[in-house]
Amino acid sequence: SAPPNGATCTFTENEPTTPYFWDAGCTMGAHGCNADDIHVQCRFCGKGVYADIPCPASEVCSFANEPSIPYYWDPECSMGKLGCMADGIHLVCRLLL
Repeated sequence: SAPPNGATCTFTENEPTTPYFWDAGCTMGAHGCNADDIHVQCRFCGKGVYADIPCPASEVCSFANEPSIPYYWDPECSMGKLGCMADGIHLVCRLLL
């Protein structure tokens, strides 16, 4: 879910390569939660040891213009696979075709 009152994940060092999103249901110690070491609700997802946590596509795909076709985060995507890299940025952002 969207962070309340403009709260966002805050990474003090470098932006991580692992995707992340705001998960209001996160609790301290839960897998992937507290990703930024500041907000418990900041959660890693969709890659590496967090591959078992699905990323909400609306949080991690970046479209200049929102498509009318549904899309989702698909860690099984590969270059050239139908629907993959739907946003032109993230290989694993996939259109539901």
